[in-house]
Amino acid sequence: KAIEEARVISGDDDRLEYFQVNNPQLQKLSESTSVLIDAKNLIETESGQYRINASTLKEEFNLCPSESFAEQDSGGICSAFLVKPNVMVTAGHCVIGQTDCQKTKFVFDYAIKNQGDSSPKVVSKDFVYSCKNVIKSVFEYSGADFAVIELDREVVNSTPLTFRTEGKANVGDKITVMGHPSGLPMKVA
Repeated sequence: KAIEEARVISGDDDRLEYFQVNNPQLQKLSESTSVLIDAKNLIETESGQYRINASTLKEEFNLCPSESFAEQDSGGICSAFLVKPNVMVTAGHCVIGQTDCQKTKFVFDYAIKNQGDSSPKVVSKDFVYSCKNVIKSVFEYSGADFAVIELDREVVNSTPLTFRTEGKANVGDKITVMGHPSGLPMKVA
């Protein structure tokens, strides 16, 4: 039986909450990132919002209370980023096909905005988008893992991200990562 080995790059856990990021450019870039949430975990309220049904990270993964972010809600399943006004890119294992598309919502503004706040429990319908179509999804266990998704409408208040199409990062280069690890509110590292 073959054993698949996960390869990770690790180091100090320097993840920050949205409100802790002092760089306005990084805050702006993070606003073009969404969390994917299973539609069944978004409960419509009478006030034009969705309540997010989520367990804490500790409950979801049976973690010790001392783990980073253990008490925060883990409502999402993946992260995605905006590349055109109505097109997102995510991992292919997050949205494999049209069935996943139909049950997945893309939620923007899922972040802890102020010190002392807890995980967001509600989000405005204006920040929730549906998957209209899977443009392309590739998921190879030891290779490519991406999906390009068309949303049901253009995203407002977020700017599509640009990315380079050539060149590479070198050992020692500083990089920034942002998203929703383990479905948590926005983190920037």
